[in-house]
Amino acid sequence: MAAHQAAEISLGGPQVIQSHRASAVAKQLTIDEGIHPDQAPTLDASATPEEISAFPQKVAEWHDNLDYKIGFMAEDIRHDSIDEEQQQKDYAEGIWGTAGYQTPYKAINLDHPFAVAYAIAKGVSYAPSHATWRDAVELYIKTNKQEKKRELVKEIAWEKSTRQLLEKFAKHNGGMELSLGDLDRQSIRDWLWATWPKAGTRNRYNNCFSAVINCWNREMTVAVFNPFSGLSNKDQEKEEAERRRSFKPDEWRDYLHHVQSHHNIEIRLIGLLMLYTGCRTSEAAGLQVRDLKLVSNRAHVVYRTNRVRRMDKDGLERAVPLLQPLIDAFRDYDQFVHFLLGPATVALALPLWDNRDTIRTSVAPIVLALLTGSIVAAGSAIILARAFGLPMEVLLSLAPKSTTAPVALGISEAIGGIPALTAVLVIMTGIIGAVTVTPLMNLLRITDWRARGFAVGVAAHGIGTARAFQVNPLAGAYAGIAMALNALLTSLIVPLLVRWLV
Repeated sequence: MAAHQAAEISLGGPQVIQSHRASAVAKQLTIDEGIHPDQAPTLDASATPEEISAFPQKVAEWHDNLDYKIGFMAEDIRHDSIDEEQQQKDYAEGIWGTAGYQTPYKAINLDHPFAVAYAIAKGVSYAPSHATWRDAVELYIKTNKQEKKRELVKEIAWEKSTRQLLEKFAKHNGGMELSLGDLDRQSIRDWLWATWPKAGTRNRYNNCFSAVINCWNREMTVAVFNPFSGLSNKDQEKEEAERRRSFKPDEWRDYLHHVQSHHNIEIRLIGLLMLYTGCRTSEAAGLQVRDLKLVSNRAHVVYRTNRVRRMDKDGLERAVPLLQPLIDAFRDYDQFVHFLLGPATVALALPLWDNRDTIRTSVAPIVLALLTGSIVAAGSAIILARAFGLPMEVLLSLAPKSTTAPVALGISEAIGGIPALTAVLVIMTGIIGAVTVTPLMNLLRITDWRARGFAVGVAAHGIGTARAFQVNPLAGAYAGIAMALNALLTSLIVPLLVRWLV
């Protein structure tokens, strides 16, 4: 009982916690110990006679556990609050230990989660003082990342865009250190309407701001007023959507003329796709090669959720037939790409033909080096990724890094990696290989151009092969062989290595 009284004296009546982190930790502490007020036994109106008769016993057990845990907390608080410096002064002055002497206590540190937990368990309402917009933003981002599983690249992009939006709000509404209690609903309403006149965009961003406050109220012990609640206007958004209209004939032809005259072939295709299928910009920009079906009985395009983007809430996953002008545009683009690939392939094959006799005598070393290089390149990436505890998506994206980009992207998508991340890793691998190959080979005193070229072709694919051709034609020829064969072998061994090592 004395411990309880000392703790109450130390708390000194109604107080305010200075840190929302202390409040969150303290709340979790009381929940873990089973003494949070929300965990107290309750009796439902539909309780059975057996539950009603057992309820008093549950209440008694709850209070026994509560008193026991609170007693320990109070004793710890009392002990930690003793003012030892004052005690030493009292001892030096001869006051300590005299009749009626009272142990001196310091003011309790209200940022300490244990002290806050004591107050919560006692049923005292504590709220963070001077809780700021920054506090709420950090709590929202942390909680959202814990609750929602995203791929690494998407999580980084989400956090960046979310911070930019929330900081934009703060910049025009009092700053990141603005107290949550000072958020003014009318000022927020005026700013939202002036910044985003369209209801759809305004509603989307306002929902994000509201989610920040809702998260704060859900995680903290005392709620604050949410000034964003009710500011989203779905009726206005629906009305604006219904006012959208289709192109008039003259507008349609003018749009077609401008699209067809654009110098960028990819932009022309995106514009034609939107014009002839009626898709949204995000749907057209998020298409993958496999979504385009030009060789089926009826050429069509598939709009669906994929790794690039998710369909909007009111968007439908659908297959849309392609009209002849659009089919011709895609086929012309396909022929253009193949036309460019032809000279590139021939240019790579010429050195191979020039050095065919030398290559023919090196078949056995080539096969052995290829097997060793391919397995080590993929296997070491997987093993190191596991050793460093990288997420599975990153590990799978890293495995095919040493093969040429088109093959690597296909492998990554097939085994569950992130193609966009694989593309970055492939480029980085090629650049690093091309930069380091010459000094490394010189350091190792490897002078055989065949060995130098083959090594860089296996490890650094096309970028390394281009570098090998700059240094020596024979090295370039062997690098070309290594790049091509490694692409084939990697597509076979990476799925096997992933299954075995992962």
